[in-house]
Amino acid sequence: MGAMLDSGPGNLTVLRIRGLLKKKLD
Repeated sequence: MGAMLDSGPGNLTVLRIRGLLKKKLD
């Protein structure tokens, strides 16, 4: 699912969400 989103036009949004998740995990 994540790979599909990354290959889509909304990859920038996915990167933002991943960044927020990483901050929460840290």
